[in-house]
Amino acid sequence: MTRKITLLLCLGLISLNAADLGQAQKLIQSRRVPEARPLIEQHLKTQPNDVEALVLLGQCQLEMLESEQAMKTLETVVELAPKNSKVQALYGSILIAEASRKSSISYSRKGKSALEKAIELDPNNIDALDALAYFYRFAPWIAGGDSSRAQVLVKRILVLDPVRGFAVKVGMLAKDKKFDEALALCDQNLAKDRNNYVFLYEFGRICGMASKRQAEGILALEKCLKMEPSQAALGHDWASFRLAVLHKQLAQVDQANHYFDEAAKLGSADSNFVARVAKARK
Repeated sequence: MTRKITLLLCLGLISLNAADLGQAQKLIQSRRVPEARPLIEQHLKTQPNDVEALVLLGQCQLEMLESEQAMKTLETVVELAPKNSKVQALYGSILIAEASRKSSISYSRKGKSALEKAIELDPNNIDALDALAYFYRFAPWIAGGDSSRAQVLVKRILVLDPVRGFAVKVGMLAKDKKFDEALALCDQNLAKDRNNYVFLYEFGRICGMASKRQAEGILALEKCLKMEPSQAALGHDWASFRLAVLHKQLAQVDQANHYFDEAAKLGSADSNFVARVAKARK
């Protein structure tokens, strides 16, 4: 599983009063992770078992490509708060992402167990349902993959949050390279709401992946840039990146370079993202 682990998994957990941690949270939301981390580490010197601070530290470590340290930090959090569904969900998602990177069956199984625990603690934890649905759908059977169980979870997500459920469903179709089906699902949802950031973003993204309907995808993503990003979708950095890809496919070099520059600027705090932008523009 290579989907990006967003801040959505942990932001719902954080409700901090300490000034330094409050500032750290704002910095992380602004993707200024290197500035946030010292504030968190300073706080932990006096309160080493502060669960909220440890979650933020784990997120910083993950964003700074220190996945091993992030897992160790989250292991500590799980020990401190074993019945916290959000903590279990974040820990499980990190494990599964690392399992994909290292092709580790052990990490896959541990991640699956953590996500299942998260749902056991809170059946409506949509982040855990989302992550586990993707795991069931795309993990090998030997690690616990199960397509039928994935579909059950997708249906639950659609009931709890139809927009989030759409994003999960269209994402799975795209990962399976079923682009025509994915675009048809986007069309259905846009017919209901043409001002929904998630619907517009996913449509533009799939147009680029499919190398189809690029002009329509460009219009959708341009509209995204005029809107506040939804928590169920990626932000303006990714919208700019998708726009650059579409313009590049149409051989519109100046426009493509403009949006590649915008994407790199907006996402400058994420070295992985910047590297992806640089690779795509070659």
